[in-house]
Amino acid sequence: MMMRTLLIGAAVCLNLLAPCHLHAETAAVPGDHPLAAVMLYDQAEQLRKQGKLAEAEIGYQRAVAKWEKIFGSSHPSVAAGLSSLADLQQQQGRLAEAERLHQRALAIREEFLGKDHPGTGFSLRSMALLREQQGRLPEAGLFCQRAAAIFSAQLPKGHPDIQATQEVCARLKQKQP
Repeated sequence: MMMRTLLIGAAVCLNLLAPCHLHAETAAVPGDHPLAAVMLYDQAEQLRKQGKLAEAEIGYQRAVAKWEKIFGSSHPSVAAGLSSLADLQQQQGRLAEAERLHQRALAIREEFLGKDHPGTGFSLRSMALLREQQGRLPEAGLFCQRAAAIFSAQLPKGHPDIQATQEVCARLKQKQP
């Protein structure tokens, strides 16, 4: 839900929602409108929560493809979709595929948002969790430390993402010999 809010917020900031007319339960959204991708993304999130992982994967892929068509392949919305798709693959134990997507999302965020942006921090934390699952704890620790530094510098004190990342870093530190 947070991702949807961020994506819709980005669309509002870019004045992309003006031509769109939303109705109570249904949306009349042209297929090439950014909100159509957000709707696909939301549907994929719901399918994932229902345990329909194959269907969710297709939804994420369709959302990413639509964002790439609308914004190009180096846009933060593309990175958000890639991250969710990577998380899904990671959940299924498809670690090589997840790694490729997480790396691509991180590269997009570093280039588009900057190396010290919280969005980049999310990708770094995702890479830390992936490396942990792969048993590559020293690398996981480095990704986690970078994410924690970004969140501590950029987010308000006490922000939940600071605490969550610090907990991951502490867990990783405990696991290392």
